[in-house]
Amino acid sequence: MIYRRLTPLQQLWFGVLSFPISLGVVSVLTFAPTYYAIDLGIGLTATGLIFAAGRVIDVVTDPLIGHLSDETRSPVGKRLPWMIIGAIILCPTLYCVMVPAGDPSLIALAALVAIFFTGLTLIDLPYSAVGLEISPFIHERTMLASVKAAFQIIGALTASMLILFFASDQALALEMTAIIVIIFVAVGLICFWRLTPYKNQQEASFTLKLSSGFSPIVSLRKIGRNTDYKRLLLAFGLAQAGSAMSVGLTALLVLKQIEAPELTGAFIGILLIFTALALPFWTYLSKRIGKAESWKLGLMIGSGLMLMSFLFVGGNIFLFGAFCALYGFVIAGDVILPTTMLADIVSDKPDERVHNQAGAMLGFKNAVSKLGFVIPMLFAFPILGALGVEEAETLNQVQTIAILMLYGFVPALLRIAAWWALQSASSAKRSDRLS
Repeated sequence: MIYRRLTPLQQLWFGVLSFPISLGVVSVLTFAPTYYAIDLGIGLTATGLIFAAGRVIDVVTDPLIGHLSDETRSPVGKRLPWMIIGAIILCPTLYCVMVPAGDPSLIALAALVAIFFTGLTLIDLPYSAVGLEISPFIHERTMLASVKAAFQIIGALTASMLILFFASDQALALEMTAIIVIIFVAVGLICFWRLTPYKNQQEASFTLKLSSGFSPIVSLRKIGRNTDYKRLLLAFGLAQAGSAMSVGLTALLVLKQIEAPELTGAFIGILLIFTALALPFWTYLSKRIGKAESWKLGLMIGSGLMLMSFLFVGGNIFLFGAFCALYGFVIAGDVILPTTMLADIVSDKPDERVHNQAGAMLGFKNAVSKLGFVIPMLFAFPILGALGVEEAETLNQVQTIAILMLYGFVPALLRIAAWWALQSASSAKRSDRLS
């Protein structure tokens, strides 16, 4: 079979859908929890449990949807039907989460968050699976991951800018975010369907057909035999847990320790801008020294930066801004390198039946990612809530140490553990050979 390289425009159109997905996710995970906990008075413990529970559901739905999309046959391909269903679910529930009607009920909020994350899985996982299989060329897969990451950063940056511009009215910022997401989900789906090579994956059948024996457990057993894949998952899960804890506590840290809540969007914006600026660097470095070696370097530099979080005791705005810039440069490697390493593993399979399990492999990777988010949120928010952080006008010494430990020290240890897992993994050698 003859493969053609993707044109720059095709790579661009493919990445568009990442913008609204990222915009919605960042707003729900970074800004909405603090809004519900502080502004609406739900409290840190209840908010942390509700948003963490939504991610727990993804641990089940991600592998299931990934496998089902692998097995689906339709006139518009195997991934797009699930993405359309996901968009139909995601858009209205996102609006309801971001624009609560009256005093929010804990049960209603928990249900909406769970449905939102299910819709997110339905649209994002099949879409991301296409990115693993759309190109057989190693460096082109890195380029695709970089383009997709660039749109993700634009989405996250847009979320931060909306929070910054509407600093005096967080409710309006969240409502504007929801409207923009809904519009661009439709635009992104059209770009994906009509302007990328995805259309070449259409099947001749005119019905949605699932092959027999579609249990995700069967897929888990098959891909579980791949040692490279398992060890990459371990490293990714540890690194993701550290990043999730830091990102999830950023708004609270700026509010309580830096004491500049009006600059929350600006700080996250700085982090995202430098993440975007660093994407070409990590793409180039991965081509020169290998993807795994590049990622290990990023993990160690990032852990060193997180250990410097105790410098924020004085609440220095400029120091924290500089930290955000440096950390943004480092985590750009986290954004693209694990995904493109997984794409190499998926493509390095002579057995077509295994190669066609891109959705399932990505599903289990995402499940690990969600666990990485859930564990810190179940751990960090309740501890800070028990220490009375949300009620405190000025943090005492114990509260200060706790928030800085959870924001910086614990994530640093998790990144070191991820480096160790990657260092001992045969997946590192495999990925470097592919690079």
